[in-house]
Amino acid sequence: MTATRLLFVLPSALFACNPCPEGYEANHETEECVEKNASQDTGSMDTNEPTDTDDTTDTSDTSDTSDTSDTADTSDTGTPAQSSTLRGDVNVNASGCNSTEDCPDGFTCTLDTNGDGINDTCDDGNSGSVHAAKAFSYLDYNTTGAVLLVYVASNSNATCDDVAAYFAETDGSQPPVDPTDFFINDYCNFLIKFENPSTSGFPWVTPIDANDYTQLLLTTQCPFSLSDGSGSFDLSSINGQNDYYWTGSWYTAVAAFPTVVSTLEETENGHMITVDIENLRGQYPLENREANASSSASGTIYTETCSGLESSPFFD
Repeated sequence: MTATRLLFVLPSALFACNPCPEGYEANHETEECVEKNASQDTGSMDTNEPTDTDDTTDTSDTSDTSDTSDTADTSDTGTPAQSSTLRGDVNVNASGCNSTEDCPDGFTCTLDTNGDGINDTCDDGNSGSVHAAKAFSYLDYNTTGAVLLVYVASNSNATCDDVAAYFAETDGSQPPVDPTDFFINDYCNFLIKFENPSTSGFPWVTPIDANDYTQLLLTTQCPFSLSDGSGSFDLSSINGQNDYYWTGSWYTAVAAFPTVVSTLEETENGHMITVDIENLRGQYPLENREANASSSASGTIYTETCSGLESSPFFD
């Protein structure tokens, strides 16, 4: 695993339509059951795709990626996964404060969180959005039991083959994988690892607490832009390790209570996961700086099975 892959943990949830009558299917935008032939070609993905506001052509160009409902990578399943509804934001902050002197280096005391007119939260100015454009999953077994690995990308250019290559365990002789097509500037991606999900069967009835790392590990990676809105993955060497490193602020975090995954089900194409992400414990690993974050991200993730993820070290 390389430096750009440091830390990865994921969300929790609330949202999933009840089973619909025969001849009907769930519309996850309106949370209604609609006739199957009436729910096609709604164009919902076009209205929910991230917009390119930073003019960062290397990493933010989504002009050709909005129609993911018909172009999903189907190398394993043969049919596209449903569109995910996971949306929200991530705001990096630290502990409470009375003045900037109370904050860690790089933070200022700027946010009035309780409405009393007093700035009481340390803030470093970085925030990102959450938009699940593509998601992949693979269920397999390691030496301790079953493992379900899920990767959620903000960029709909992400493919199963490229994501599998990115997370593959290597001996160092292979060239680094450029992750540009997985990310969008100021949008956060997620990696979720479930331990022994089959022991309770599908679906899980009891919500899984993100503090229980024996069952669930949920991480995020956020490529925050520079002050001028730019940022890209450049091939360089840090501490003798060649890899693609983000030129802006690279933020990684692990989800914490009360983040909860409330639904996990197998689907025809992969898995359906509902999640509600609230708190994150994180850091800027390349800056050696710790920073927690709050999040409002919630919704449903629909994955496509990606057997190539079997080569990742998570299944050792």
